[in-house]
Amino acid sequence: MGVGTLDLFHDEDVEYARRLSDSGVPCELDVIPGAFHGFDLVFPKAEVSREFWRRQAAALKGAL
Repeated sequence: MGVGTLDLFHDEDVEYARRLSDSGVPCELDVIPGAFHGFDLVFPKAEVSREFWRRQAAALKGAL
């Protein structure tokens, strides 16, 4: 899971990731400092967005 520190859903996402982990569900949480909801779609060419997508792809590759 990925969420920015300025995302409106930050607290809910962090809590959800904690609950998944506490329940034994493998879960990675990637918190992006200063990022808002949808930052990666608004600024897809920014390095922070590109790294965010690379980390998501790596997590999916590891899971599959």
